[in-house]
Formats: sequence, structure tokens, C-alpha cells
Amino acid sequence: MSLFGKSDFKARLFLSDNQERTVSSFIGDSHATPGNVGVCLSGGGSRALTCGMGQLRALKELQVNGKSLLGQVKAVSTVSGGSWVGVPFLYLDEETSDDDYLNRYVEDQSRLVATKTGGHDLSETLDEFPPNNIGQGPAERSFSPLVLAFCALILHKLYKVPADMLWQTLVGTHILKPYELYNPSLLGKKPTTFFSYDLETLNRDILDQNPDLRDEIGHLYVNADAQRVHRPFLICNMSMFVSLPGYPDKFLVPVQVTPFFTGVVGDPKGAVDANNQFVGGGGVTSFGFNSQLLSVTNANVELEQNRSWALVDAVGVSSSFFAEKVNEIFNEMKKNPSLIKTYREKSQDAVNTWINKILPNKKFRLAGAVLDEVEQGFDKIGAELISDSEIIDILDDIDDIVPKYLYWPAKSAKPDSSLKPNSFADGGNLENTGVASLLAYHDIDNVMAFVNTSTPMTESEKGVLDENGHEIPGTRIFVDSQMPPLFGYRPYREGLGYQLYSAADTTDADDQDFSFSQVFESSAFADFLTKMWTASGNAEKPGSNQRPAICEQTLRVLDNTWFGVKGRGGAGDAKGKINIVWYYNNRARDWYDQLNDEVKDLLGNFDDASSFHNFPHYSTLSSHLSETEINLLANYTAWAVADSSNSGTFTRLFSESH
Repeated sequence: MSLFGKSDFKARLFLSDNQERTVSSFIGDSHATPGNVGVCLSGGGSRALTCGMGQLRALKELQVNGKSLLGQVKAVSTVSGGSWVGVPFLYLDEETSDDDYLNRYVEDQSRLVATKTGGHDLSETLDEFPPNNIGQGPAERSFSPLVLAFCALILHKLYKVPADMLWQTLVGTHILKPYELYNPSLLGKKPTTFFSYDLETLNRDILDQNPDLRDEIGHLYVNADAQRVHRPFLICNMSMFVSLPGYPDKFLVPVQVTPFFTGVVGDPKGAVDANNQFVGGGGVTSFGFNSQLLSVTNANVELEQNRSWALVDAVGVSSSFFAEKVNEIFNEMKKNPSLIKTYREKSQDAVNTWINKILPNKKFRLAGAVLDEVEQGFDKIGAELISDSEIIDILDDIDDIVPKYLYWPAKSAKPDSSLKPNSFADGGNLENTGVASLLAYHDIDNVMAFVNTSTPMTESEKGVLDENGHEIPGTRIFVDSQMPPLFGYRPYREGLGYQLYSAADTTDADDQDFSFSQVFESSAFADFLTKMWTASGNAEKPGSNQRPAICEQTLRVLDNTWFGVKGRGGAGDAKGKINIVWYYNNRARDWYDQLNDEVKDLLGNFDDASSFHNFPHYSTLSSHLSETEINLLANYTAWAVADSSNSGTFTRLFSESH
């Protein structure tokens, strides 16, 4: 029995009928996590990766209870670009230290320098990275939608990578490969690795039942040591397309990937998948996801798989918003073939660099004839291996690169050898903060939600409408569309403001999926807006953005069957409300004023929102960022959390009495 080729395996079911699952039931309580703090790293592509790098760096720097905050976090919920930084951090290779991966915190921001300068160390230098820093992925010139589209064509042509694995493979070569979490020598083949939590979990859940897998590679959490802090429980968020009775359009349900299981933990009423099965109820041991179910005996199942579910699948699907963008480029070229030459010329140098740096070479024993042509670079490939006419043929063959996998529901698991694959999507297409999935765990009492948005917080023409349709004073504040749905509100609408989903006709709305994301009382949304506006200094002087946008709320949690969240904090509830610290990506003059003149000149006019590529709101579609863009943003977000003006807001959460 091997992970390479169709085989039968045994796995465990993880059922969630009572909706009161806990992190501790998976990882135990032997490691101290005072305050039961969960961290959410939102989506947002390379911008979110970069912000998250700075935020994790700050949490590693801050100390309480004699330890790093980061080492005391109980769980981390990641979405899309947040998964790019969060997942490799948990499974980091033994050679990479936390300081290299996240870079080191710079307390005095005036010491930042544009380029290598005597008397300044690497952490203060903006155009360089430490070895194996996670910023190296988005800094690759090939990490942009247009170039990635041509890279996908090469993968499909030369290595026969299936269309529904192209995006995951691109993520693997750029994000996971540096940490030995993806092996490019397997291009065109099925992943032959899997992942778990620790050695005990690996043996109990996988190897004891499948001893022939002992020779295969199972990725485990990196061990805490002098260079690495303890890692939290992982919730990597993605979503799956479903149908609801009476609706012609597809909807999305949340899918959680954890070191223990993968599946739909909620009970989305009426939602059926591509096989007309009602979805939800839990998951299966993660390596056994994407399988045909052969038999069920209590909580044990026997599966048939062509290959295991791997980290490259989890991280790739979590960020598959970008697969949709690559699809759009493919469709543009199909409709207008003259664009092929234009796009080829724009991408040529970056693709050539990617070929030489990322793709397998002679040490992987690639077929010699193909290797010789690859080594001659993009010009050779463009002229002979994928000519313009051949690209058109390839595009016809690649109908859609949206990820597709087999799924069967844990709550009503029954053998079925004729399953059709389901289409999956980016977790952020449904809920981009990661908060709703985190709250599915009943022992998370405090939350840090890092909303790493591209949308500045600004004044708006309309505000929040209450249940009677009356505008709540002081709420004319525009924020990212991912925030209002958590409180039961639709994203901002011009001429209307924020309207409750319960009061709106959303039959034809493009935000219907968001309506399933409410986990907080609607009355708390106006409070969120005014607190955030005040915290940033904009209440005193609109548009000043004096301080980082950070505020704290104490909130009741509502039942949400879509995400598997059980309410708490209501009258008579034994379980109290949660405390949540919100971080909203926005400019802060207090940080800018500390910089030296050289770096200020680099950024440009603070009051010009378009200066330095719209810093800190780099476009989500700008997945390639320069070393300087990445280091500036990571230094800013690290400072915003760790500076003494805000650090107490975060350290206070790590107290049993908070």
C-alpha cells in the first residue's frame, strides 16, 4: 500500500453533532495557553501574507507570563493570503528559525534604511530578506497573475499537471517549496505526502491503522526549541460550492482543514453538494480527504484514494481566489488571441527566471530532451514548446483551473463508489476574516482578529440602518465588505449605507454567501465602527489616521449552524462573552513620523492615499511585491502591535481573568 496509486486506507471520523467542540480536545492542555487566545489572519493575497508576517513577528516579540505571546496562542485561523504565512509557519522545516521566517522586530523604526548601510543589521534593511523569510515568495517576479498564467501553461504542457491542480502547484512552488513542504520533482505526479499534528497523533490516527505508510513523508508541526516558539492549533479555511432548494445560483459552505481532520463542521440546512448529498457534520482524518468511502464502522472508515490530501491542497484551495484571476486571463486570451503575444512579452523575463529557479533540473532526472529545451529558457519554450497556436489548443484543454475534490458528508457517511468531484473555492469568498470558523471552538475566549484589508477606513455618505431603517448617528464610516456580515449587515451600498440582511431583498445580490456569516449581535456593528474610528484618531480629525486602527469589544456570540458555532454570552449562559481585539489595516501618522527622512521620501506624502503603491493598502491582485514593499509593510504592522502605545491591548488577553 502506498500513497502513490489507488489504494485502500483506514481513517477516523470526527463528528460535530453537539457543536461544542474544543481545541483542547485535540491538542490537550499540557501546554499553557492562558486566556485561551485565538488569532485570525485574514485573506488578502501577498498583502495579507506580509501584514501577517509583521503581526506574528510582534506577537513573538511581546512577552507576558515570562513567555512570548505567540508561543501561548491556542489556535490560529487562516484565510487565503493569511494561510500563505500561517500554514508554513506551523510546519516549518528544522533548518529555518522563527527569526529568519518572520524577520526580527525593530523597536526603533527610525533605524529602518532603504538599502544595506553600515551600522544597520539585516532586520533594519528594507531591500533584503533573511534566508528563508516568507517574504521571498511574493517577492518572486513570477508571483503575479499574468506571469502565473504562463507558468500554468508550462506546467500543463511540459509536466501534464491536471487543470484542477495547476493553482495548487503554483502555490507549492512559490510558498511551500522553500520549507520542504512541497517537492517540485513530483510535478505532474500526485502529491505523495500528508500531514498531521505530532508524532503521537500521526501514529494514532494514521500509521497504526496504515502501517505501510511508515515509509512515506508525513509533515508534522515543528518542535518548539530555542529558535522556535510553540505552535497553535491550525484552522485553515476554504469553501465548497453547494446548492440550496429554490435558488438557481450556487452557494458556498465553509470547510476547515486542521492537523486532525478536514471537513464541513457545521450543519448548513438544505445545502447539498454535487452528488445531491446534504453536507456537514464534521470531517475525516485530513490525509483521507478527497476519497471514495468504502465502509463505515462507528467512527472508523475505510477509504479508496488515488493519493493523499496534502498541505499543497490546503494552502492552494484556501487561496484559490487567484485561480479565478488566472482563469480570467485565460479567457481573455481565448477571446482575443492577439493578446497572447502581448502577454508573452510582458511575462518573458519573469517566466524564464521561474523556470531556472523553481522547476526541476538535472538532479531530478527530468527527461533529457525536455530538460535541454527548458534550460534554454523562455524563448526556446515560446518558439517550440508552446507556440501561440499551441497555447490556443492548451487553453481549450484547460476549461477551468478551479480546484475539484471528492467529498462525502461525515454526518451521514455511507459508501458510494460513484462520487463526482465538487468544486472548491477560496475561504475568503465566504468569510475572509477567519473569525466565524475560530468561534466554532467553544474554548476560545479571547480573539485577535487581524483584518489585513486593501480598503482604507474613510468617511461615508451614509451610515448604519437599524432594524427600523433609521440611521444610527455617528456611523458614516466606510469599511471593508468582510466586516458588516459578521454582524448581520450587508456590505456598504452607495446611497443606502449598511442595511441588515434581514431587512433587505438579497435575491439577486452578489453578496448572498456573506449572509451566512453572522456571529455577533447586529447592535454591536455601530459600536465597532465608532470605536475603530475613534481609535485611529479620525473622530478627533477626520482623515488624520493618527494612530493604528485597533479596538476591543466584548461580544455575545450567536448560534451559526453554517459554521458550526454555538452561541454564548446570553442571559443565563454558563459560558461568557468573548473579548475580541480588532486590527484594521490602515495608515498611522504616528508610525510615519518616526521614520528617518530617507524612508519618508520613499513612502511619499502621508496624506496622499496613492503614494508608494497605496501603502499599506497594496492591491490584492498585486500578488508580486518588491522586497521594499514587503519589509515596509511588515515593519509597520509589527510596530502597530508591539509598540507600547498598543501592546497592552494584546498582552491583556493572555490572562485567565481577562
